[in-house]
Amino acid sequence: MVRYMNSINTQTLTLDIIEELIWHLDQIKENHHNNNVVIEISPESLMALLTIVKDYTNKLSKLNSYRELNASEVKDPFTNLQHYLNYQKQIFTENLVA
Repeated sequence: MVRYMNSINTQTLTLDIIEELIWHLDQIKENHHNNNVVIEISPESLMALLTIVKDYTNKLSKLNSYRELNASEVKDPFTNLQHYLNYQKQIFTENLVA
């Protein structure tokens, strides 16, 4: 997550960084469902992270003439985070990043 956040701040985000974060989140989700991991993050911190990722996703969308993604209809912030990251991946994969 630190690498992802740093790359947003320095405007050096790449497809590899997005995919790495998606992979880590998938591992957390898989291990969480198998009761192999406990994640301690405050609701406030999770929502702040989600807001940062959502805002950056919408910035990428505008820069590349994509529609803004609104994943807020899903009640699980973790799932919303994955939706936004996958949308970022789609934008990068189609090589439309400005």
